[in-house]
Amino acid sequence: MLESTKGLSFAPGERIPFCYHLDPLPGVPLQPGDSAWPTGVPPGGYTTDTREILPSTLAVSLKDGWWNHTLGAFTGRTFKVALWQTKVAGIHSALTLAFDLHRAGFASTDDLFETIRLLLHGRSRTTSDDEMVAAFLGHEEPDPLSWRFIVPETAWLESGRARVHESVIDLLLARGMEEIDYVRKSADYDEWRIGQAQLFKLLLIIQRLIMEFWGADRLPLAWRAKLGHWEEIGADALGVVGLALIPGGSLPTWRGDDARRMDSVMEQYRARGGGNWRSRFLRERLLVPDALRDQVLEGCEGGDLPDEWRWLSRSVVRPWMAAFRSSVRPDRWRPEPCPAEDLVDDPDVRAAFQKLGVSDRAEKLRMIRAYFDGSLGKSSSRPRPTTRKFVGDNGIPSVYMNLGLPKRSAEEENVLIALNEVLPEVEQKYIDREMKEDIEAETWLRTYPYCQMALQKSYFQFKHRGDVDQAMERLIDGVVLEPTLSHTWRQLAELLDREGHEDEASTVTYIEYMWL
Repeated sequence: MLESTKGLSFAPGERIPFCYHLDPLPGVPLQPGDSAWPTGVPPGGYTTDTREILPSTLAVSLKDGWWNHTLGAFTGRTFKVALWQTKVAGIHSALTLAFDLHRAGFASTDDLFETIRLLLHGRSRTTSDDEMVAAFLGHEEPDPLSWRFIVPETAWLESGRARVHESVIDLLLARGMEEIDYVRKSADYDEWRIGQAQLFKLLLIIQRLIMEFWGADRLPLAWRAKLGHWEEIGADALGVVGLALIPGGSLPTWRGDDARRMDSVMEQYRARGGGNWRSRFLRERLLVPDALRDQVLEGCEGGDLPDEWRWLSRSVVRPWMAAFRSSVRPDRWRPEPCPAEDLVDDPDVRAAFQKLGVSDRAEKLRMIRAYFDGSLGKSSSRPRPTTRKFVGDNGIPSVYMNLGLPKRSAEEENVLIALNEVLPEVEQKYIDREMKEDIEAETWLRTYPYCQMALQKSYFQFKHRGDVDQAMERLIDGVVLEPTLSHTWRQLAELLDREGHEDEASTVTYIEYMWL
């Protein structure tokens, strides 16, 4: 609607990779946002190549990609786009586009691996890019629109060892370093978390491709050393995914999971001594984004962090929860744990400590805080192994596991089990009481950043004060966090109309009706 009525489009020069989507099935009613692929537009490329690609086009394509990823299906979509790019610009451009589609979310890591592997097998058995494309096409010449429906020929690919040109290996190695740097240079906590979630498996498949089409023994010594660092960096990235997949685990914050893992590994580097331990830690690991390097290495508190680095934004938290199937209720999630002093005297907590034989109040408070911040066992002198590798048939580690957490003692495990039986329920009772109190809206919102009730209260307070801009910001936060709430859209439409923005108000009203 915004495209047809307001001319919504990408800005000139905005270079975003795109990948085709399939047309709606004949006779099936169109769903909101569905559309046919634009006639004459290539199956893939960049938005700078054509003005026909609109935001809604990419939205449908992303939906297709997510659906295929959910089904675990390799549809060949990324491969056919890469084959097109090889035809028009060569295999190096095709490999770059495939990596860009993965970074932008159009292709899963498995899609990327299968795509590059097919391209490299094909290129190693032909004398030119054009010859390879012709072989995959069965020597047909489809036009751009019908290219989406080709069934590539693969029977001609011979089994056995394949080698590719050294320039291809250089591209793969350079892209791996580029992806690591891309995550290091994250602008906010959203980019940092999403980048690491993508990175761990990406580095793994690049290594597998290099081993298959070149061999580690043929790499220069310097690159072999860098690949060793990739194992640790892959382990760091996997730690993000592993913690996110813990059933019932909390939503991520820098001060929580990230800071603890960073501290644990940094202590190991510091203990090894040497004047360059800090530079080695930053070079060999991926636990500190460049934006926070000076602050966190000097031990700043969580409260000193910029707002964009405290926790996931309201626009990302829902997709993050969907990706990792999190069962946490975001409206009741607190980035800071409940005060231990308000929980320690609960009858159930007292009974748990009595069973543990703990009577000292200060020790009880320490244990409760350690339970919530995950530091039970952090002082243990028995660290877990830095890296645990599971090696596949091809000799390439298929999983890196490094959560960077020290091993707990048996006593600490018993404390954790006992507190885990009572503290979650006691915490929810505290949250129930707190939400019934008359808390100032902005304080409430800092305590519960994803709470719709807090956003609504803040909206009404700003509206009452006549601060229209801040009131509108809170409504926009509300629809970003939960776009299916029609009443928030209605409030936004009313506010826009009252301020004289009639066209914008009518558009928002249309969106409201979609969710009624």
